[in-house]
Amino acid sequence: MQILVIGANGYVGARLYQDLKKEFGDVIGTFNSHQLFKELIHLDVTKPAQVDAVVIQTKPEVIVNVVSNPSSAWCAEHPAEAEALNVGGAKNVLTAANRVNAKLVYISSRSALHPNDVYGKTKLEAQEISKGAKAGWLIIQPGHVIGLSPNVDNERFFNNTMKDFRDKGETVADNSGALAPTWIGHISEVVATSIKKGICSETLQPVSPVLKTRFEMANDMFSGFDVKVVPKDDHLLSTKVQPDDSALKRLSLPTHSYEEMIAKIRDEIRRSGALEKN
Repeated sequence: MQILVIGANGYVGARLYQDLKKEFGDVIGTFNSHQLFKELIHLDVTKPAQVDAVVIQTKPEVIVNVVSNPSSAWCAEHPAEAEALNVGGAKNVLTAANRVNAKLVYISSRSALHPNDVYGKTKLEAQEISKGAKAGWLIIQPGHVIGLSPNVDNERFFNNTMKDFRDKGETVADNSGALAPTWIGHISEVVATSIKKGICSETLQPVSPVLKTRFEMANDMFSGFDVKVVPKDDHLLSTKVQPDDSALKRLSLPTHSYEEMIAKIRDEIRRSGALEKN
């Protein structure tokens, strides 16, 4: 099965690309500004002609669209660019997918559930656009993503925390706003299993069904390592929507308790040697 991962160079995209290649073998990935893997094809998703050319050339049966700027702050400061990337890109991918009759998997966010900022609104709009795939669609809504990715430089909470640990032996994390945690590998498991089962027309949340602050997540993930996590109060609001993995259970897709997720992340950290100082 030919699978095309658009945005295979980002924090989530790189892990998804790597995992899907292990699972299916015949997987092609694209990048825009940072070629993380030498075999990735360059693609600017905001350019419809480029998207068409890559999709027609590769003729995928499944397209996984991971492209967006996940920073709420960046999207608020650059609403036109956010619209072009998150929404315009989704339109271009949909058009190309329908040209070759490919199933479309869109990696969204739980921010689309009750959007109150530019990022959430563009993700919701992109979700609805992606449902226009004639060969079938799947929407994936991860929560606060944590865990090891091949892209260790992307400015994400987990990457920044790991860098702090390597450089200083400690990190500071917010202990006010509770979030729904998602192990990055869980996204890959749900996407891969859904493709194998031919699941379509579903919106799925690969989350652990609890709410945790960033401090709690970091403290649990790195307990037992020679590092220190210091709590701070950023006066953040907790998510309004409880995490819901009921659709995963209904469809017999992989689920993980919070404890299972933490154990997997700790094992990956241990085996990778990712906390070794430079």
